[in-house]
Amino acid sequence: MRLWKQGLDQARPLQAVWSSVIRTNTRLASTVMPAACASGMPAFHHQTYTNNNDRRQQLSVRWYSSTTPVPNKSEEEESMSFLERTKTQTLSTVMSPKAQFYALVAGGTIFAYGISRIALKFTSFFTHLTPTTIAKWGFYAGFGTAGVLGGIAAVVADNLYIRADPVYQYCKYKVINDTKVQGVLGDGIVTGNLRSYRLDAGRMELRAAVMDKLTTKDASSVGSPTWRPPRIQMIFDVRATGPPYRTGLVTCEATKVPGSFGLGKLQTTLLKVDYETGNEGEGGSTEGDQTLFLVGSEDDLTRVSRRSGLSLDMLARQVHINRAAAGEKV
Repeated sequence: MRLWKQGLDQARPLQAVWSSVIRTNTRLASTVMPAACASGMPAFHHQTYTNNNDRRQQLSVRWYSSTTPVPNKSEEEESMSFLERTKTQTLSTVMSPKAQFYALVAGGTIFAYGISRIALKFTSFFTHLTPTTIAKWGFYAGFGTAGVLGGIAAVVADNLYIRADPVYQYCKYKVINDTKVQGVLGDGIVTGNLRSYRLDAGRMELRAAVMDKLTTKDASSVGSPTWRPPRIQMIFDVRATGPPYRTGLVTCEATKVPGSFGLGKLQTTLLKVDYETGNEGEGGSTEGDQTLFLVGSEDDLTRVSRRSGLSLDMLARQVHINRAAAGEKV
């Protein structure tokens, strides 16, 4: 009994201290609690439990937190319909960087798998062929490829180059069967031994460089590329076996332009006949030269070539036409 009283006497000072701490915490909670609610810090709350037999006090801790208030929706968002908002949210979710990364990985995986399957099928197809089948189809494929490449080479060569004989035959036929030429030269027109031509293969040229070449300027400037088709310039003599037995000099120019199915087509840009109207060829003193244009005009004749720097008129002046020259061999 004595020991129990001594323990109770020793516990009374501790009870007084504990009551003081509780009162202090209660005042502290009344001042700290509002600040804790605003900052989200933990706050002390004093709770008292009372029953019929015992009165106890206990210090407890409660958490008070605050969240950022939800901003008001903009006018644009409010004006959007439910379908538009759903569409916008769906697109923002689908087009997010993470979704794009996953789509890239999935697409690359599917593509690699497809390529591997195709390669395996391709290899398996050839490994299961018999030697006879390989030899037969290899022979066909080789000759077929050679034929296709040969055809392509022929088409390219036909578009890049022009032959003189087809141009000569066409112009001769045109001159011999023309009624105007027969009226000024005579009937029974035949060609002589004079025949000269100049060929220019087709090529790409820079427009600025060509113009600088004509104007004797620096051709270092780069211009737009221009395709120069193959061209031929030709002169040959003709004479009539019927009255008035005149001779003439035919001047022609032709180019090859793209035609049907990629094949080149001849296009005559100039065809004219120079003939004498005087009697100089017969030993007389009367001179007279006339020009009959069948294709083209005087502008085409005097036009200076961008390639050679000469005109057809300059070339034609170098040839003297008379009846005596028709029988000479050149």
